[in-house]
Amino acid sequence: AAVERLLSLSVASADDEHTRLRPLVTGIARQRLADHTGVRLDGDPDAAAAAVGAAAGELVRPDRPRPADRRERGIPAGRLRSVVESLERIGGTE
Repeated sequence: AAVERLLSLSVASADDEHTRLRPLVTGIARQRLADHTGVRLDGDPDAAAAAVGAAAGELVRPDRPRPADRRERGIPAGRLRSVVESLERIGGTE
């Protein structure tokens, strides 16, 4: 229920996307990369971006700025699905 609420908030609010969803996705990406690829999210940005995919990579990049308007809409539901799928693919067979 807590994750479902976090996802709903992240779709509704850019601030929640940045302050709640981003740390969760970053932690998952960091762990999956370590477990399955040996790539460090903070160590090799190019290899990490390739491994996590475009959707998740945009969300977890270390230089991602805070939203200009924290009240604007958050992550679109379709992009959120892409992020989840990208995380699931880390370490999977292509």
